[in-house]
Amino acid sequence: MSKKKQPSSPRPAPASPSTGRVVPPNPTRSGGPTATAPRPQSAFVRPTPAKPAAPAEPSVQLPIPTRHIAWWPPLVLGLVGFLLYINTFNHGYALDDIAAISQNLFVKAGLKGIPDLLRTEFWHFSNISLGYYRPLSLITFAVEHEFAGDKPGLNHQINTVLYALMGLVLGMLLQKWFIAPAKQTAADGLVVSNNSSNRTVQIIMALLAGLIFITHPVHTEIVANIKGRDEVLSFLFIVLMLLFHWRYLETNQWGWLKPDARLIAGVIICMLGGLLGGSLVWGIVGKEGVSLPNQILAGVSLLEIFRIAAAGVAASLLVTVGLSVRQSKLAGKAQLWWDTTDLNSKLMGVALTTVAAVIGAVVMASTRNIPEITTGKAIWIGLGAATGSLLMTSWLGLACASLYLAFLSKESSIVSLAFIPAAQYYFARRNIWQSMISLWPFLIVAALFFYQKFQMIGTLSGKPPVDWANYPYAIEGTQIRSTFKFFAYYLKLLFLPHPLVYDYSYNVIPSSKGTQTALVGLGLISILGLIYLTIKGFFKRTLWGFGLFWFFIAMVPGLGFIWMRGGILAERFLFAAVLGFAIIAVWGLQQLLSRIPGLGDSSSSSGNGSMVANGLATPRPALARMAPMLAVMAVVIGLYSFKTVTRNEDWKNNYVLFNSALPYSPSSCQVQRHVANEEIEKGLKYRAKGDSIANGVNTAKVKPNAEQFKKYQALVDTNIAGATKHGRSALEHLKEATQIYPGFGEAYFSMAYVFQKIIPNRDSAVYYYKQTIRAANAYAPAYNNLGVIYQNEGNQDSKKFELASYYYNKSIEVNPAYIDGRNNHAALKKATGIDVRMLPQTVLDTY
Repeated sequence: MSKKKQPSSPRPAPASPSTGRVVPPNPTRSGGPTATAPRPQSAFVRPTPAKPAAPAEPSVQLPIPTRHIAWWPPLVLGLVGFLLYINTFNHGYALDDIAAISQNLFVKAGLKGIPDLLRTEFWHFSNISLGYYRPLSLITFAVEHEFAGDKPGLNHQINTVLYALMGLVLGMLLQKWFIAPAKQTAADGLVVSNNSSNRTVQIIMALLAGLIFITHPVHTEIVANIKGRDEVLSFLFIVLMLLFHWRYLETNQWGWLKPDARLIAGVIICMLGGLLGGSLVWGIVGKEGVSLPNQILAGVSLLEIFRIAAAGVAASLLVTVGLSVRQSKLAGKAQLWWDTTDLNSKLMGVALTTVAAVIGAVVMASTRNIPEITTGKAIWIGLGAATGSLLMTSWLGLACASLYLAFLSKESSIVSLAFIPAAQYYFARRNIWQSMISLWPFLIVAALFFYQKFQMIGTLSGKPPVDWANYPYAIEGTQIRSTFKFFAYYLKLLFLPHPLVYDYSYNVIPSSKGTQTALVGLGLISILGLIYLTIKGFFKRTLWGFGLFWFFIAMVPGLGFIWMRGGILAERFLFAAVLGFAIIAVWGLQQLLSRIPGLGDSSSSSGNGSMVANGLATPRPALARMAPMLAVMAVVIGLYSFKTVTRNEDWKNNYVLFNSALPYSPSSCQVQRHVANEEIEKGLKYRAKGDSIANGVNTAKVKPNAEQFKKYQALVDTNIAGATKHGRSALEHLKEATQIYPGFGEAYFSMAYVFQKIIPNRDSAVYYYKQTIRAANAYAPAYNNLGVIYQNEGNQDSKKFELASYYYNKSIEVNPAYIDGRNNHAALKKATGIDVRMLPQTVLDTY
């Protein structure tokens, strides 16, 4: 960026307001002419002051100066991220883990279920269509299940390792952004240096921003909950995308491999990318129309797909070697074919290596003689293998591949496209046009992903259910007001993350009507004020402006979930946005301390937004200048870490998690039902134990004597009493839930289940199952359980078998994937031959 010429002075020149770097007292222009004295003005002519010209938008050409990384801060961030979540290693499944893992048939199928995971919605087995296509995290669960079985402890360990890896990569990216090059020539020829003292300050400030992010307690919902892996993977690949793209800006080269030892590692990475690419394409173009009962057994072994893709990659690598030998002869030195400056040669290399990959895949497929893999599908596998291997050998390709993997983790990663030009504009000082034009390859990746999503699941948006618990504000028609109100809540959670609860459903945060008007107004004023500051910071290219920009872009999915769908607040929507908050907090604290006499450095930069301190001619040591900042941040990071570690314990299992929320969310119908369901689980165990003892005594060949019978009866009574206690506790919470939300079908279902299984009362069970159907007519388990009750009574009244068959059919009708309904219907039909699909309403009302 152009810098104003500084006057000659014995005093040290101030730092550049745009970068905070030290400008030498007597700057020189490289290759410029020697300055000459200005011609004196005539005494009779009054000089006219010249108007300062508006600074032109800088044009920064590639490659940009390389910014070297100090490795200890990223390692610190990774280690801290790992240590914070060690106490989750002995945790079990909690909340959405059960639906995403233990009840997901495709996940439990292991490697054979991966093609099906690539073609189904995230909540495929939950009878809802939210339009979520996030197969990557589910695929990792399937791989873990294949090799380790059902081990939630291992799942938690992998989550923690991924979070630590995310911290490591984030630490590298922050340094790329915030640490200036050692020397750089400005647009007007001035040489700008960044001395070691300033560099140390920059490293520390980048580290502090990373520590605030990595220790923030709102992340516990993501990391301590296994299902949250989709969010961790999404953010990890977004950071990798930004890091690889920055490296591309520093090199301006297609490929990162060199004809030395790195080529060996490159071949391995190329092979891995090719295998992933080929396997992914097989998951898309592979089996069609696999029926649900056969989905686990159907399909081709992934090992065969790996072999075919590997053959394609091997052929591609052979062509690469040949082209590189030819290129080396032409260049007179060892040079890979993609290092040539001739665009035509590069495009020819891409074409030849792709054709080779396709031929290799087709030849291997023909020798394996697999009927499911036709020549057309083998071509697609070869194209996938070639694409994967080519992407893995280019910085820009790695960035595009990372974006695609971020999309596969969570489609809301689309907002990260805004970070690519923003990073260039703020930190590389490229102009807006240069920054925006670099988006074109990423837009292609985005288009391909959403095309794939539509082809796989048939929708881009899904159809949210009419659900008071999770989408209440759409029903109320208060989405816009609620968006402003929740924005104020989100700001509060950033600064004061207490209390934290896993559920903010109806009616934890009351409706936006009536008494909540003031909070809506506060949220509106906050959002408008911060938008104004973001725009102001954008034009000034300030660091706090970038932090606000990151915060708003990262909050788009969370705020859009409320505005567009009428959904609820969730801590997970703050995950990426915390980084923007961390950047602003570190900058703001530095500015505050620099203005306190005796604490700040008198040379600290002012409101220009730089993170670094402007240098004096003889600045104090960096650690001495940073001591007040480090002291305050140690307290903040320590408190955040303590809250994170203690909050992790709440995610141990469902019982602990649900009860931890009850004191803070007593008005949540969802929390009340969840607590009730845990009481039901305990009641079922007591009931099963009591019934087992009673059945054992009644069926024993040798009858117990009076003393033994009395002892057994006491055990039975104790267990039945325990079951009744937990059952009644569950009913109390469920009654509270239905008072909060009278149309809560799932709460009525749980009440019916208590009367069916724990405190036997046939009439009450039937009544509440029918209440469930009235409130939620697509709730398959209610139909199925009614069918079970009627089937058990069929021997006394054959009409009950017809009712049972009818309700089993209804459960399949509302949810074709509901296995219990299918199995019960098939068993009843086999035993009685009855298959009833319609009954008069009078019959349904009578029974």
